[in-house]
Amino acid sequence: MRFPRDGKNRVWDRILLGRTGSAAVLAFAIPFLIRSVPELLAGSFPIGFDTVNLYVPFQVSCNRDGIGGCLGAVSGTHAAPLLYVILAGASIVGASPFLVAKVLGPSLAGALGLSLFTFSTRRLGWSAGSGVVLASIAFLTLPVLRLSWDLHRNTLALSFVLFSMSTPSPETRLRPNAVSLGLLAFAALSHELVTAVLVVTFAVLSIGMWSRSPARAKMHLVRLVLVGVVFAYYLASPPQTRGIVGVFQAQDPNASFLVNYLAPGGLYSYPGIGELWLQMALTMTLVLIPFAFPVYRMGLLSSELTVFGLCSLVLAAIPFVSPTFAPPLWHRWLLIGAIALLPSLPPYLAVLSAPGKAGVLALLAILVVPFLVLPAGASAPFLATSWTTRYIPGSMVENSIPIDDCPALVAALTWVQDSPYNHSVFAAQARFAGWTYVFLPGVDLRPFWSAAEFDSIRSSSATPVITVWWAGPTGWAPEFSPPPGLHIVHQEGNIAIYSE
Repeated sequence: MRFPRDGKNRVWDRILLGRTGSAAVLAFAIPFLIRSVPELLAGSFPIGFDTVNLYVPFQVSCNRDGIGGCLGAVSGTHAAPLLYVILAGASIVGASPFLVAKVLGPSLAGALGLSLFTFSTRRLGWSAGSGVVLASIAFLTLPVLRLSWDLHRNTLALSFVLFSMSTPSPETRLRPNAVSLGLLAFAALSHELVTAVLVVTFAVLSIGMWSRSPARAKMHLVRLVLVGVVFAYYLASPPQTRGIVGVFQAQDPNASFLVNYLAPGGLYSYPGIGELWLQMALTMTLVLIPFAFPVYRMGLLSSELTVFGLCSLVLAAIPFVSPTFAPPLWHRWLLIGAIALLPSLPPYLAVLSAPGKAGVLALLAILVVPFLVLPAGASAPFLATSWTTRYIPGSMVENSIPIDDCPALVAALTWVQDSPYNHSVFAAQARFAGWTYVFLPGVDLRPFWSAAEFDSIRSSSATPVITVWWAGPTGWAPEFSPPPGLHIVHQEGNIAIYSE
């Protein structure tokens, strides 16, 4: 793919010619502002499923159990630690967990935009203006927005990957490559899946380049050893008896390094191979369709990023051919791999006529503007289907529940804290587990995913069980509804507390 550095005929280059510092600021600010739109629409509540079920509760646990306690839980589970260390630091300075959550997503979006800008200008030799276009248009694509919604550790890791790939020295000695290796280490310490892709990437590059350039192949081998050591640490995780945040997190019963997508009971299990194939095909089409023509017309980069992306996409496709023995969370590999396709977009726009540019931007707007601004329950039809919402929420303006229900949920949990039910066993479905942990300190919290797990909690409890759910049918979460024998003891808006 060719995209000359000297782009004086392009509008964005005429504006930013010679203003690299200003361009870098824009490359951070524009993604930050785009990602801030759903946060502003959500008011005081954060967006993102993992945000309210992992990151906010983790920072609350640091306040309750001390920094040593919460980081000890991270170490005990062999989870990628970097973002947790950052959140623990925010706790040390007394930052509000909800405020940190509101700022974290846009900040990481800005970091990813800046890393794309740095990669395109330093590694690909693009102009500053073209780098800003890449950073901006990336946040008009569904995979990047989905990553930035709540997959903060993935986003952080990908930013470090791009920064690392922007700084490799032409030298084949360790010292000139120290910065690149350091950034690569930060990437590996940010997320487990990204580390797995890096292991595969550098293994492929080491083998593929050995005959053509042994010196460069050896540097790739050094990178392979670096990320391989970190990945081995993740694989050595002991059997999970608790989550990152105490024992509150609901665990996927089928979670492992390699999973059977057709086994019953798992979070991402399927009743049959036909449904698995159909959901994978629809989700892949929705995520990758904006890149089809640009990649066909402009080709792919000849760089480590392309190898990284292709390795991730191959990992995502494994369940097609081996559904009973495949990497977990196939959709995450898909989102990670799509990052490598982003550099095809600005060159494609550059060669289009004005109507062509308008058509591409209109297609991106149709795909992402509803995702950015529409509230939960009013999603665009192609985002609201149950065939894709398992992986991509219908709207960014939600977390584990609709934003409109958040005040009622907080009020209902506050009522429990001041009532005799505060001493009961509280069974919280995964959508409500994080909220319950945050607003009901000290409660006997039992998380669950499915109705079968809830029945198991009821049968094993010596005391009455209470739970929180919607007061009436909403269609929001079909995986569970309060069974017969439970009745409403308190209601706030659409949210109700149920008890035996």
